[in-house]
Amino acid sequence: MSRTPVVAAAALATCAWAAGLWAAPLAARPGAPRWGQVAGAVAYVAGGAVCHQRPERAFQVGGRPLPVCARCTGLYAAAPAGLAFALARRRRSRRPASRRRWPGRGGRAWLVAAILPTAASVALEGTGLAAPGPAWRAVSAVPLGAAIAWLAGAVALGDLA
Repeated sequence: MSRTPVVAAAALATCAWAAGLWAAPLAARPGAPRWGQVAGAVAYVAGGAVCHQRPERAFQVGGRPLPVCARCTGLYAAAPAGLAFALARRRRSRRPASRRRWPGRGGRAWLVAAILPTAASVALEGTGLAAPGPAWRAVSAVPLGAAIAWLAGAVALGDLA
């Protein structure tokens, strides 16, 4: 059975979540339709499970912060691209996945390179040498979000064991 539809569905779900993050502040505002308030509240509860939700570190829409910080927003925004890349690079190998290198020397180098911008941002912030704004936090997380999603997609597709 092909795993491609599952990964494609995950890519669509990550697109919906990323878009929902931007819609949640407007949906949850007072005076919005009841279904919007419920959907927005669900996004904030789900975001709170994975993020510190500090308003000063989040993008604002309509004067309200997104359900996750800017760094998490960058991770989630990049995930669909990483999954799409995994689908586009789908390997059709006769070797069993358990015998394939994980993820190979080149793949490991790309994963390390993807971690560096986020690590640098966290380190600069943690040491007090810099106070990056939401845009920098989001941009620095994009490579990591794409790399994690690519890796998860490649494993789900059976390209990596």
